[in-house]
Amino acid sequence: MRFLLAALVICISMYFDPFAQQGGSEKELHSLLTKMEKDSWVAMKDKNQEFFKTYMADDARGYMADGSEVLKADFIMNLKDWDLESYSMGKTSLLQIQPGVCFIFYKLDYSGNHKGQKITFNDLQSSSLYVLRDGRWQEIFYQETVMPAPKKAK
Repeated sequence: MRFLLAALVICISMYFDPFAQQGGSEKELHSLLTKMEKDSWVAMKDKNQEFFKTYMADDARGYMADGSEVLKADFIMNLKDWDLESYSMGKTSLLQIQPGVCFIFYKLDYSGNHKGQKITFNDLQSSSLYVLRDGRWQEIFYQETVMPAPKKAK
């Protein structure tokens, strides 16, 4: 009887955990979403619009370090105006809000040119919110936060 009860609990928990349905653990989820995040920076550097058409949810939005708000269509269209020269992602951390909804956090540096103007950001705090829709993880929200300069000791 205990065996049946334990099996029932495991089956129910797997039914309500979309990643478990795919045979994954939290460690594997962290690895998968970190890879997706890195792939998005490679795609940005390559100006790969096709990548972002499936990587980003249709209702995705982002808030960039310069304070601008960007929707999916605007982001994809704007890729042609960007020349990403370099980027560096720090160690990522995962925060699972609920099954099928996860944040990835990391420190970020990048530089490049946007419409001919040099852009450089260092030591940003970056976050991406991913949702699992129709069996596929997609970025639905992205944010870059400029960290204040450390205060000098008196």
